[in-house]
Amino acid sequence: YESVSNPLVSPDGGKIVYQKHWIDKTNDKRKTDLWTYSLKDLSNQNLVNDASLVGWSPNGKKLAFTKQAENGGTQIFVRDMSGEGQITQVTRVHRTPDNIEWSPDGKHFAFTMLVPEGSTEWNINIPFKPANSEWTPSPRVIDDYKWRTDHQGIDEEGNRQIFIVEATGGTPIQVTDGKWNDN
Repeated sequence: YESVSNPLVSPDGGKIVYQKHWIDKTNDKRKTDLWTYSLKDLSNQNLVNDASLVGWSPNGKKLAFTKQAENGGTQIFVRDMSGEGQITQVTRVHRTPDNIEWSPDGKHFAFTMLVPEGSTEWNINIPFKPANSEWTPSPRVIDDYKWRTDHQGIDEEGNRQIFIVEATGGTPIQVTDGKWNDN
């Protein structure tokens, strides 16, 4: 079973990039690969496996996507579409970047990411835990009206903030803060 989604035409109108979804029956997982379709010679080409499409750079020479990095965690990557297809990892963050957008000049990305906040502590003194014992974990204190999301489970405590990072890579800069989610 295969399907396609998110077709994006390149700024010059010569190519369409899209996501191809398929089922890996061996590992019982859904997979998503990035493919391109050339309107010039009417051919398909696989670009990146196990990735999600972000979009074309404003000049159409680069393509941004997200995927799991070798050291873990979902990161932003850029593939050069004008040459041999060199791929560069842009971020090395501890949480998943979302809502990723190119800047109009193609030099930066803006994205949102969860900024964690400390959880509320359980204020009861529990007796000393004997060595090598396996006790039930401490209770989780919920003090927010929205604490769980369908199909994802318990939400991590914190707020989504806006960050920017250079498209060539670097340390993201947080541009918003506060006890609310920014989009």
